[in-house]
Amino acid sequence: PLGHEERPEFFARLTKTADRRETVVREVARTFIAFLRSHGVEAKQHGSWTQRIALPDSDCDISCPNDLNLEKTKEAVLRVQSRQEFVIQEEVSEWRLLIRGRHGVLLDVTQKAMHHTEPYHKAEHIMTSVNSAVDENVRLAVLVVKLWVRKHIQTFQPKDGYPNAYTFLLIFLFLCTHRQRPVIPLIKCLREETGEGVHLRNVKVESPPPRLFSEDPLVLFQEFLAFLVADLKNMPVEFERSERRPIPTSLSPEEQLRANKEWFVKEPFTRAMKCRSSGRWSPLWHAQIRPDIIQRAQADLDHLTQRAATHSPVQQQLRRSMNANAPEFRPSAFAVSSQTFPTRVPCSSSTTVPPDSERGNQGETIPATIPPPPPRPTDQRVTERPLVQNSQSRQLH
Repeated sequence: PLGHEERPEFFARLTKTADRRETVVREVARTFIAFLRSHGVEAKQHGSWTQRIALPDSDCDISCPNDLNLEKTKEAVLRVQSRQEFVIQEEVSEWRLLIRGRHGVLLDVTQKAMHHTEPYHKAEHIMTSVNSAVDENVRLAVLVVKLWVRKHIQTFQPKDGYPNAYTFLLIFLFLCTHRQRPVIPLIKCLREETGEGVHLRNVKVESPPPRLFSEDPLVLFQEFLAFLVADLKNMPVEFERSERRPIPTSLSPEEQLRANKEWFVKEPFTRAMKCRSSGRWSPLWHAQIRPDIIQRAQADLDHLTQRAATHSPVQQQLRRSMNANAPEFRPSAFAVSSQTFPTRVPCSSSTTVPPDSERGNQGETIPATIPPPPPRPTDQRVTERPLVQNSQSRQLH
């Protein structure tokens, strides 16, 4: 794990590498979309690279909503495959292809969607949430959450019933919205059925806009782990609300025992349940999947808590006295104007595929190393204390 003084350098290197890779990915995506258009297929880039939350080796999501079973896309690529510019690497299903482009960029091409504009609005929901924060800290926290999912990716396999990366991202965004000191606004994902069809839109429902806070990315990540350990505090994770629902600071052992062990995570717009905690998956969810997620989250939370103790104010003062040049991390160290980022993108996010699948070998790889959290604050008016479950609560799992 990285030391406290190394965190700013780690975050700077991570974002710089991702930003540099983004230029390459966007160019490959632009070339591929133009190529498909010449063969009569309309396509759009979507996913994490359009939302500034991609890791350096994330794949690039492409949506072809009107190409049934991707027949035209497959035919077009096969015609030019000998030139090695675009090569079909895997036919995952009749509506999903993995295509390798230049510079090692992996294109995750999908067709299946409930509504042809749904991918765009799902992407807009994530992008607006992250870009509405007062500084870069929410983006950095999202990257840490994605690194955590990657750390456990050998176990967290959707084909085995585990939540995918997109589901964990939805849980994190819900927490950031409804925590006591919100860091992102409340965005309502509306799906309206009229005589003219289905209309989707994202709406910031609070007027006047609420005060948003700056929070250390590692504090947000620590709260995310505690939220998983506490069975999402028995709260339904959904994005159709018109008002905030405060998240309990803690649950008593009795309340935790009564907490719903079926995680209620509803996908925006489709209203699909993202955690397979009922139906045919229910026995496996309760016997293996949920306990495994909680155990891993608790182990990492305990490790972060121990690391935080080694970076107490006393320890920091001792290090500063030994090395006056040791940098000190501050929550606003990476703060940038929200005007730096666009508020909309002309692209979309896939329905059934998470924003990225984190497949390797597509560029410079950042190890899945999670920096230690900041020292526990002494002034609770400035920063919330991380939500840490006590030993009694942990025994209930």
